[in-house]
Amino acid sequence: MNKFSVLFVDDEPLTRKITVRLLSRHYQILEADGGEMALDTLKDKGNDIHVVITDMKMEDMSGMTLIEKISQLELGIPVIASSGDLSNYDFDEAIRSGKLYATIEKPWNFEDALVLIESAVQSGKQS
Repeated sequence: MNKFSVLFVDDEPLTRKITVRLLSRHYQILEADGGEMALDTLKDKGNDIHVVITDMKMEDMSGMTLIEKISQLELGIPVIASSGDLSNYDFDEAIRSGKLYATIEKPWNFEDALVLIESAVQSGKQS
């Protein structure tokens, strides 16, 4: 298993369960069921987290709001936005400003997701 940690944020229990099971073969996985829980986890364990993957549509907080709040924590952790329909969002400014590393559309191609996560991990290590 890789020594790097990924925080996976999604308010859908089944999506979280399946994704955590798949990713845990390659990374240490922390999970959050929404934006508030993700922020609490980052405040508590942020120095040990290498990548955040967040859903964009959640009940307690939008993914864009979470991305902004993660940026304000100034942890330098790459964030990947995930959604079933990425066309609903304008990510240009978030990517340009460094708040967002990349996007990935659901359902994921798992191999592509692993490549993207590894790229984000390497990017974060250089910061």
